[in-house]
Amino acid sequence: MSANRQGKARLKNFGWDPYEGPRSPRRLLGLLAGAVRLIWEANPRLVVVFVGLQLLSSAAFGFALLVVRNLVSTLLSAGQASAGFGSVIPELAVLGGVLAFTSLSGSVQNYVRMLLAEEVSWLADQRVLDVACAVELEAFDSNDFHDRLMRAQSAGGRPFMITQTLLQLSGSLTTLTGLLIVLLLLQPLLVAVLLVTVVPLLVAATVFSAEFHFFAMSFSTADRWRWYLRSLLIGREMAKEVRAFDLSGQLRNWQKEAFDEKMAGYRDLVRRSIPRTLVAGLAASAAIAGTLAVLIWFVLTGRMPLASATAATVAIVQLAQLLSQLAFGVSQLYESALFLDDHRAFCELLPTIHRTRPSRPAPVDFEEVRVEHLTFAYPDSSAPALDDVSLSFRRGEIVALVGENGSGKTTLAKLLSLLYRPQSGRILWDEIELVEVDATALRRSMAVLFQDFGKYMVSVALNIGMGRVEASEDRTAVVRAARKAGAHEFVERLPAGYDTPLGMVFEDGADLSEGQWQRIALARAFFRDAPFIILDEPTAALDARAENQLFESIRGLFRGRTVLLISHRFSSVRSADRIFVLKGGRLHEEGTHDELMRVGGHYAELFQLQAAAYLSGEPA
Repeated sequence: MSANRQGKARLKNFGWDPYEGPRSPRRLLGLLAGAVRLIWEANPRLVVVFVGLQLLSSAAFGFALLVVRNLVSTLLSAGQASAGFGSVIPELAVLGGVLAFTSLSGSVQNYVRMLLAEEVSWLADQRVLDVACAVELEAFDSNDFHDRLMRAQSAGGRPFMITQTLLQLSGSLTTLTGLLIVLLLLQPLLVAVLLVTVVPLLVAATVFSAEFHFFAMSFSTADRWRWYLRSLLIGREMAKEVRAFDLSGQLRNWQKEAFDEKMAGYRDLVRRSIPRTLVAGLAASAAIAGTLAVLIWFVLTGRMPLASATAATVAIVQLAQLLSQLAFGVSQLYESALFLDDHRAFCELLPTIHRTRPSRPAPVDFEEVRVEHLTFAYPDSSAPALDDVSLSFRRGEIVALVGENGSGKTTLAKLLSLLYRPQSGRILWDEIELVEVDATALRRSMAVLFQDFGKYMVSVALNIGMGRVEASEDRTAVVRAARKAGAHEFVERLPAGYDTPLGMVFEDGADLSEGQWQRIALARAFFRDAPFIILDEPTAALDARAENQLFESIRGLFRGRTVLLISHRFSSVRSADRIFVLKGGRLHEEGTHDELMRVGGHYAELFQLQAAAYLSGEPA
């Protein structure tokens, strides 16, 4: 099997298979049960309060109908309302109290519903983050993973909707139950006729919900494209280039094209659903009219007293509204459950990830690192980024990786730091194969500075402290790391020194030059205080003088530690103990600078090209 196919196969083992939504009532009920568990886990106390208030309100509403029937019966038997007014005062008082209670209960329920829905949304989002933080880095190189992540994030609002819908439905159902009991007491036949109204509405609404979910899924990648374009338009990172090249018009045109394409599909979906909705509405209206006709016939034939008929009419009108709301609510619940299945499927990856993650204790240091026949391909790539690479280096050495762009230098660094796992081959610390150990624990023995380093919009001290979070409050160690990286002097000149927020996103933030940002990132690597240091283009944003000073001091700064240095500037790696030259994903040459120059191979060619460019004043 090719490296690329192996990469895709491993992603499928983590669950990145094509999505299959719920296809059976049993599975749908399982999803709804999962939603209920999520609501309960979010805040059990609020759930108990809400359900209790709903039950009391529903019982009160049914009781109010019986009071109305007694009130009408009393008025009719009195002959004249004024003559019997004193006899109806108790019923009026009870009715007023019931209405006041239901009004107060409704207000409290709305407040509780809002609180509970927010807590459910928070919990659902945390579940997504649990998985996103646990998956291997290579998942983020997969288009399918990004589609599934976006669907899981989009479904993050669905627990909120399910919470609202379930709580509203529970209230409607309890009220409906109370009304049905009252109507059964008055005339059971009316209940059977009335219940028919919900069937066509429910069928039409659930069919539309299923079609809408399929429609939304088919536009996952297109939606990500639109959001990417939006991020280019509103993000600070690309703001300069968007304005310099006057790109906003083109980007917005692309965004509008994607939106128009989606809206065309949505309009087609709505057009197809209109006939079903009309037929369902007419059928439901006919059933309600039939129920009222039966009620009138009962009154005219003397089978039902007028007072009971009055209460039954109120109950029928209320039931018709509730049944319509119930049909719509169930369809919304079904739709949300379909979307929530995206969330569930994504979150269920977490146990799989933990089961497949090695648990062997990680070594804290090594005498030798060996790379044996290492091959790696990115999930959606047709060619391997690394092909049968073998090399080794010893503790305390400064080794360099050089090569042209795309030769595999950064990929090898990611494999050495266990951010990626190879499709074939081995990486060993002494005799321990790294694929068998806990990657998170192993990375505590590494400090990695990538070319595209992070810029955290927090204080300077926290930016540096991110290198070793558990010790981030150690200001002495933070300052020491900044001094080693040559950052202390400019940090001291900032408005609040090490407490100055960085970036212009939040209040009182201070921006830095790219070179200063790189020094902060380098300080973060120093703060890590690890035995194995990986520096990927650590001076790309530094000027020539600063770069030279850093490379001259690396051996002293990292004394006793192993340093893997990746650089495209060949003059920077001359003093390395060993240099590995990558070409086309393969190890092409290795040796010291002098040895490689004597061979006169690829390294010597690139070195001479750079030297000639510097001497001629052209960019290297």
